[in-house]
Amino acid sequence: MRLDVIGLCGLVLAATAGAQPAAPTPEALARLVVERFARGSPAAFDSVFPLDDGRALVRRATERGWPRVAGIARVARTEGDRATLVVSGHVESPSAGGRTLDSRAFSGLYEAKRGAAGWAIVRRVPVDSANRIRAHRLHVWLDPRGALRVVDTLEVTVGARHGVALRLHPSARVEAVRLGGGAARHAWGGGLLWVDASVAPRARLVVRYALDIAPDSADGEPGRVVGDAGHLRHYYFWHPFFDLAGANDQARFDVTVRAPRGLPLTTSLRQETRDEGDARIVRAASDGPTNGVALAWDAQWRPVVSRRRGLRVEAFIEPAASGRTPDSGGRAPADSFVAAVVRAHELLVRRFGAPHGEASSYYAVAHVRSLPATQAFRTNDLIAFGAAGMPWAPSGPPYPGAPLQHEVSHAWTRPTGAAEAWLSEGWAAFVESLMIRDVLGADAESAYWERLRSGYYRTGAEGRASILDGTAGRLPAYRKGPWVFRALRHALGDRAFDAGMRAYVSRPIGASAGLEELVAAMSAAAGRDVRPVLLPWLTEKTLPDVEARVEDGRAIVRHVGTPVELPRLTLALETAGGTVTRRIDLRAAAETLDVRDLGAVAAVRVDPAHDYLLRRRWGDSVRLALPAASAPNAASVQAWGDFAPGRRLDARREGDRWVVDLVAPEGIYEWGWLVDGKPVRAAGGSVPEVGPLRVQAKRVLARPLPM
Repeated sequence: MRLDVIGLCGLVLAATAGAQPAAPTPEALARLVVERFARGSPAAFDSVFPLDDGRALVRRATERGWPRVAGIARVARTEGDRATLVVSGHVESPSAGGRTLDSRAFSGLYEAKRGAAGWAIVRRVPVDSANRIRAHRLHVWLDPRGALRVVDTLEVTVGARHGVALRLHPSARVEAVRLGGGAARHAWGGGLLWVDASVAPRARLVVRYALDIAPDSADGEPGRVVGDAGHLRHYYFWHPFFDLAGANDQARFDVTVRAPRGLPLTTSLRQETRDEGDARIVRAASDGPTNGVALAWDAQWRPVVSRRRGLRVEAFIEPAASGRTPDSGGRAPADSFVAAVVRAHELLVRRFGAPHGEASSYYAVAHVRSLPATQAFRTNDLIAFGAAGMPWAPSGPPYPGAPLQHEVSHAWTRPTGAAEAWLSEGWAAFVESLMIRDVLGADAESAYWERLRSGYYRTGAEGRASILDGTAGRLPAYRKGPWVFRALRHALGDRAFDAGMRAYVSRPIGASAGLEELVAAMSAAAGRDVRPVLLPWLTEKTLPDVEARVEDGRAIVRHVGTPVELPRLTLALETAGGTVTRRIDLRAAAETLDVRDLGAVAAVRVDPAHDYLLRRRWGDSVRLALPAASAPNAASVQAWGDFAPGRRLDARREGDRWVVDLVAPEGIYEWGWLVDGKPVRAAGGSVPEVGPLRVQAKRVLARPLPM
């Protein structure tokens, strides 16, 4: 019987969902898997596909009613009882820009093996296995209303005998694929392009395609068009590559974009712009290997170019762009953004040296109206922020932060490998604290760290995953990650920490810049192996829990859970003469410190300055009260804030007030009132009334709330 692209023989169609169907050939198995992906029930798909990520995608699509679209069903290579399959498919989720991201859970290469019952998938093969992209030469024709025509000439190393598999947006219309000057045998679908290629140290692969950018995506962060403005991040997969943050995707880029004459346009690379006839031509090139390129454009931009002390900064901001700051100094928004970038860059250079040894630097700063309002990102040399604008100076309580400076700092790491999210986002959030201190002082910096702590608990990251737990580790990498850098700095001291970061960030662009490289740099700077200090923060799912007591003139400090090495841990000891601080190196499960010289010690607190992110054992009873006159005829009143699971606590009526009583660990929390589900407004204002709640360190709480 002849089998078509995704057709199945009668034997396979008759297989029950609960049993492993017999696939007589690897070709039949590939078709069966893709058929079940596109049209089978989750149980039917599970019976032929053994991996959790793909199964979860099918279940999610089924529950939400997203169409599933079949892609490739091919055999790339067969050798005896083993075969390499190319299978793909994607789901039509509301996030058009995220469809390739979603499809990665299924679309790819798989090893199949023949057993007694027939052929079955046994493992996934990484799409970049033994292959590498060395260079892209991109020629792009851009219609600002959302259409692209692209020719990407890639220089690739083919080390795998199953050919080359690249990811590309599922909506792309692939028109031609050429390899080494001739037409290439290939297959395209489900966000995956497979090319039949022989092993070669260098090969020239040319892919020509067209792509329409979705204007109405539910998630506009990867890419979207809004009127005469738009953007494309590299993880829209608007140009082909293997995957996100993979070392084998580190390639040099040479980009030429042609657009209508006069259209303001930026890439994410250092660029030059000229008008020629009826076209605007932008030429851009990377300083070294990188993972991908972004584009953004807006007919309303009025670009400003500034050169200051070795920096070239281009601001792509329309005259009406919003930028919030405590003190604008009367400067225009574009000038303010440029000044903020320069100040942040110079502070980081003083502390950690120039990134990757660069003598000069380039930044593009763009107000991207097609981004979701509060989003911001950095890709290569481009810092982009959404429709709501971005503060160009750090802000203080109750919402301390330095988002522009956060994005500037990404140039210093450009990490690869398993700890990529932590080395990127954890580092940038740590740098925000340095910027806040530089502009607003120590109190604002302290409030920032308390906000991060509250946010870590509020998001439910505690106990869920470790920073190194793959995709699941991205949330703790963002929330716990900056605290890991703070802990490392405290443990090593500023001098060794700064020297270690200098050595790490001086690595050339394209060189490995992962966890092992950071450990080596920090260990050399500290003069000892930093693994015992650093790695538990990355591998443990829960925070260190430390308790202390004083007996017979000795302070006994011990871990309640898994021991984590905590050098220079501070103790606050309450004596008749006041509070005295001492430091102890907690390197084992328990350590003792002689405090007989202090006399009677009434109490001891661990880490009073919060140098480490520990479970906090002390707190206070707090009463929150709202005058009933502020909520007349209210059916419900709630206090919301960082102190509660789900952020909301129901209030009760007591006389002329609504009250909430809670016990919270010490810290600073953001909070406000909700009346019938709506925030109480500040007097005479249009914004919710939000304030800091300061909880002092009193001995009324044995363990922190499960926030």
